[in-house]
Amino acid sequence: MHAIEMPVVEINHQQQIHLQLPHTVRARKAKVIVIYDEPEQSADTLTLAGFLNELPDVPTGMGLSREDIAQHLDNERQSWDN
Repeated sequence: MHAIEMPVVEINHQQQIHLQLPHTVRARKAKVIVIYDEPEQSADTLTLAGFLNELPDVPTGMGLSREDIAQHLDNERQSWDN
């Protein structure tokens, strides 16, 4: 089995990539592994649900747990209805 590293390619709007193998590759089949970086999420686009999902299950230090924060939010929402 042989391996070659290809240059970085763009992923198009249809989530496709296009590769051109060197003419020296005579194989009829190939295995392709795609390595990519996730785009960084800016603080402006982080949703409340996303924030809560990022919280640790067991807080360190003086922080509140995920369940404590969820309870506070539920209490706040219930106060809106009253």
